[in-house]
Amino acid sequence: MLYDPGFARLIFASRAVLGLAAVAIIGWLLARETEQDLPGVLLGVAAAQFTLLLAREPRRVTRITTSFLMIPGYGLGLMIVHVVADQPALQIIILPLMVGLGFWLQSGRSKLATMIMAAAWIFMFTIYFGAQDGLLTWHLAAVSVSILIMMAVRFLIWADDKPLRLSLVLRSHQLILMRAAHLAARSDTRADLLGWFHKAMVPVIQSLATHPKLDDSSRAALLDQRTAFEIELLGAPASEAEISRILTEKPEVTRADWVTREAVQKDVAEFRRTDVAENAASFSEKWMHSSHRRAIQVTAAVMPAALAGFLISPERWPWAVLVAMFMFFGTESSGRLLSKGVQNVIGVVVGFALAIVLSSILPPIPWLEWATIMGLTFLAFYFIPVNYAAGMAAVTALIGQALSLGGSDIGMLLGLRFIEVLAGATFGIFAGLFVMPERASDNVRRACANLLNDAANVLDPSKTGPSAARLRENLAAAYTAADFGRLAGLLIDGAGMRAALIEMAQLQNLIELYRSRTSQTNQQIPNHYLNELAGQCRTVAEQVVDRRKEALVPISWPEGGGNEFGILAAIDASVRSIAKYS
Repeated sequence: MLYDPGFARLIFASRAVLGLAAVAIIGWLLARETEQDLPGVLLGVAAAQFTLLLAREPRRVTRITTSFLMIPGYGLGLMIVHVVADQPALQIIILPLMVGLGFWLQSGRSKLATMIMAAAWIFMFTIYFGAQDGLLTWHLAAVSVSILIMMAVRFLIWADDKPLRLSLVLRSHQLILMRAAHLAARSDTRADLLGWFHKAMVPVIQSLATHPKLDDSSRAALLDQRTAFEIELLGAPASEAEISRILTEKPEVTRADWVTREAVQKDVAEFRRTDVAENAASFSEKWMHSSHRRAIQVTAAVMPAALAGFLISPERWPWAVLVAMFMFFGTESSGRLLSKGVQNVIGVVVGFALAIVLSSILPPIPWLEWATIMGLTFLAFYFIPVNYAAGMAAVTALIGQALSLGGSDIGMLLGLRFIEVLAGATFGIFAGLFVMPERASDNVRRACANLLNDAANVLDPSKTGPSAARLRENLAAAYTAADFGRLAGLLIDGAGMRAALIEMAQLQNLIELYRSRTSQTNQQIPNHYLNELAGQCRTVAEQVVDRRKEALVPISWPEGGGNEFGILAAIDASVRSIAKYS
């Protein structure tokens, strides 16, 4: 319900349809009252849609700031496109440069990046709707009003920044556990199952961690339930620790005694913030490099897509640019880019057929045609986050229905759109695979190294170590980076990555168990054992990133040293396994 069965997406898609309908109706009334052109109304709808997609930060204040920043961005884009209205050569050059600059600035100047991306978006659709020669002041007013309308709908109707009902969160928690158990009964790939489990639990954990109606003991019990369930998925380790036995035979090993409200709130604050000093020191260089890489890729894809789109359709060429640009949103690796490009083409083919069928069977009744458009809009917003092909099919059918409403030859126009999509997807895939490609295995290796370094800081007697939320964040990043789909998985070592991810989940649980045990016992472990193991974690972290294999110096663990030494030995075994598999 919080994850994928649809509750959050249902609210988002419903709000999108309601907001866009309100923008269209109010814009049409303003156009009729002021005797202005309809392309201004369409620009308002396009601006409202992009505002809804881009301003999706968790905090309301941040979303409001982002939305207001788009107004000067839209104004900048409208002024530029009106200046170069009769110069298509300049348009083909300016639009890709604006898109590339927007991606480039995301690493350090996010507010400026938002304005540039808004300018590129409205620049694109002004050309697509043929509105370059319209009245500039009318277009500015229509776009500004549309943003205010969409903000009002988002923040007053089904607001998504208020705490969810506790019963809904708990029900989501149980549904995910039940779904994982069902999948485990018929799945041989534990890494895929653990990956689904971790990603599905992220919004639930965020909701449970600071929910005002959940007490500490209930929160701790839910955390223990997830840990025990994950251990069952992993299977009891073959080394000395036997986590399952420790958890079942030692009931005093529970987080309820040491998890306090202050600790949980601190934990979640670290999980949610992206600008804390520790994360900035570790990830700023990587994020900037990734942002610049993505900017170069998207520019290399969008520039030829713009030229090809113009040669295909001089009036509506920006659609090829839109396809190429959107392929780089939310794609962390070349494999996912390949998957997204193929899904885009499949979705357009299916949507083309659906549009032809709808235009043939629907009677020419205006209210029915508008209701169909609203329904297809809902399906597009509902499916795009989880099934890109289905979402693109809905978008294509939506465009066909809109063209049919205007009396156009939808067969010819959708045929042109299909060729433009094919061109945009082709250039996007080429740029993603051959221009500074980002492999999924590289992202998994970096996340693996981050987890190993954090584990070393937990073990190191001279350091306090990161929180449990930081460990979960790094593990979730590894599972997010690993994509074993049929297309995305072609570009990674599936067997090796799966084995490494299983060991990473094992290591994360062992570290949490070690921290739990040491907080409840007075037994002192000699520092040289901890220093050796911490050094081994750091060595393996370097080996994983550099793709080199070196023999590790064995650690001699004392026999009969107690559960604490058994846990350390199991951590040692997991670290060695990660070095072996990755």
